[in-house]
Amino acid sequence: MQLANFTLHRLLSPISIRCTPAAVINRTLRSSPALLGKKYAKYYFTPKKIFRKEEIYRVPKTQLILPHERLDPLNIPEPSAPTATESGLLEQLASAVNHEQSTSGRPFAIVHLVGKQYKVSEGDLVQLVGKSLLAELGDELVLEKVLALGFTDFTLYGRPMLSRDCVTVRATVVEKTLEPPKIRFEFRKRQNFRRMNIHQTNATVLRIGSIEFNKPAVQQAL
Repeated sequence: MQLANFTLHRLLSPISIRCTPAAVINRTLRSSPALLGKKYAKYYFTPKKIFRKEEIYRVPKTQLILPHERLDPLNIPEPSAPTATESGLLEQLASAVNHEQSTSGRPFAIVHLVGKQYKVSEGDLVQLVGKSLLAELGDELVLEKVLALGFTDFTLYGRPMLSRDCVTVRATVVEKTLEPPKIRFEFRKRQNFRRMNIHQTNATVLRIGSIEFNKPAVQQAL
């Protein structure tokens, strides 16, 4: 026992840590872990360095979901039917939307295209940069990912998108071209190193043809 203690203290001294291989120290520590005590219990050794082991992170109880707070996906309660007051409000809202659609001259829509959002109106040009669409020139597209539809004094927002039966946005491919060239020049002084690259990205131009609003489906969508 005394010999083992002497060996450990000799190995764990600053001079011995520099001279003794890390494998020998770790093998000695594993063979007699009870002799380490609290001082060296949380450390492991590498050549000329001592690193502390990462402690296990514990989530506090305030951030945990308790068993009685968990929802069973098979027994999710269904939303209650709208009352007479809510039905009246929905009818008023639907009539207001239909009236605004008939009186407004140029509605706008927020659509999702190629990972970005665009605010468009009838007759606008939208340039999509990055990915080349498979559609050819003159093809008509139906933009189904509509996030919002707005008029002069009224706006409809989706959760996150409006229903396909509620709004229809049509666009036409008018041009498929390349962006202006971008020059990348790299120079390293005193090394006779020069590199120049010219890069152009595909671009597709769409013209928004029409933004149609399906009036009979307003109340169902809301």
